[in-house]
Amino acid sequence: MVLSLEQRIYLVLEYNLLEHSYFQARRSFQRRFDVRGGQSGNAINALFEKFKRTGNVNDERIRNIGRLSSSVTESNADVVQQVILQQSRTSVRRVASRAGLRRMTTPCIMCHNLHIFPCKIQTRQPLSVNAINARYDFANAMLQLVDEGDIYVGNIRFSDEAYFNFDGFVNKQNWRIWGTENPHVALPSFLYSPKVMVWDAISSKGIIGPFFREQTINVAKYLGILDEFVAIHYALSDRWNAS
Repeated sequence: MVLSLEQRIYLVLEYNLLEHSYFQARRSFQRRFDVRGGQSGNAINALFEKFKRTGNVNDERIRNIGRLSSSVTESNADVVQQVILQQSRTSVRRVASRAGLRRMTTPCIMCHNLHIFPCKIQTRQPLSVNAINARYDFANAMLQLVDEGDIYVGNIRFSDEAYFNFDGFVNKQNWRIWGTENPHVALPSFLYSPKVMVWDAISSKGIIGPFFREQTINVAKYLGILDEFVAIHYALSDRWNAS
């Protein structure tokens, strides 16, 4: 990231004012200039040391790089924007191809000119409308019981289970969606690879579990997990009460 003279001066002053905390200086720099990235700790410290040594913050590389030639222009930004508006779900590579730009130039235009950024795609289990309504009704019923004093919140155990696939099918690092705001896209995942189920419970007094099951879980096996949970719960309750 090439900094302007104003940005360099601001970074040096903030770094000194914030007692050489590069993390706080970078956060202040991001807020001041409305950028998502920033200089690394080594780069900020090197800039400050150069200022102490020479009394200036000029970029000495500028005089040696010759005439600047860049495709990151407003006209190219307009072309990229039109391509994205026509096909909002196209890939960066196809945007570059349709706009007639290099593959590495297009993300620069999208970030610096159009102010859009990549977002990760989330995976989740698909829920039907009936399932969503059932969860909503259950939450309201529980809130009413708590408000009326029929349930003590400290006695509630929140449990959940998750399946972990052995083959590592999901690779979120390769999934990005560019946009001015996070679209919160979730991709339903239907996996049939070998996997293990992990079950755990938590309350205000501590964690119970985890329990591991490699075989397919049915009603009987799930009740077996709950039986183990109850046994451990009473054992831990005696320990907590004794302490």
